[in-house]
Amino acid sequence: MKEKILSELKLRVGKTSLSEKTISDYIAGILPFITDEAQLTDQFYTTQVAAIKSMDGNFSHDVAAQVDEAKKNLVPTPPITPQTTPPITPQVTPPVEEKPQWAKDLDAKLSAIEQANLTAQKQAQRAQLIESVKKIALTKDAANEKSGWATNAGVLETAVRLVQIEDADTVETVGQKCQQEYNSLYKSHFGAANAVPGVGGGGREETDWSEEKRRLQERGDLPKDLK
Repeated sequence: MKEKILSELKLRVGKTSLSEKTISDYIAGILPFITDEAQLTDQFYTTQVAAIKSMDGNFSHDVAAQVDEAKKNLVPTPPITPQTTPPITPQVTPPVEEKPQWAKDLDAKLSAIEQANLTAQKQAQRAQLIESVKKIALTKDAANEKSGWATNAGVLETAVRLVQIEDADTVETVGQKCQQEYNSLYKSHFGAANAVPGVGGGGREETDWSEEKRRLQERGDLPKDLK
């Protein structure tokens, strides 16, 4: 699957200053969150192409600017005047030459770009992870007894936004966190009779969440910017 994604992304991205290894490493980072080839939609590729082009644009622009600035600050080394009789000097270990300031600045800039690219990659991975969990939660699959446990898309959307996702999380662990948060919201605001069982949907009617969410936001129990 990795080679298939790599081939399609290279075709869609086109000319880029990023190496194939960089793109391959990026794909390796999001691959654990792709559980089914059905996820490889046009929307999936559009999202990944945008992330890769953003990485490419940031890297090319900033490196070129730093190199040009470094060239302007270079001071030519003055020629050494030969001496007829060189003085006798003791053998000493030459001091380690410190990097010039422009080189330090360039290193810092490249480090910042690398960190920004890493953050963008993590955000893309997190979005892919959340979409996978929501799909499993809302779609009942006979082959997966842990699927289809959410019957209210509004409550699920709120639960997903309240869950803290760690770097080491997987589709399974995030699904467990979301299911716990989902249960808590149902029990707190719709009563225990509407609570979600540990596994499976159960065919309950969906309760309108929009009015309840508005009331909770006005009371301060939920963030006002929560969509």
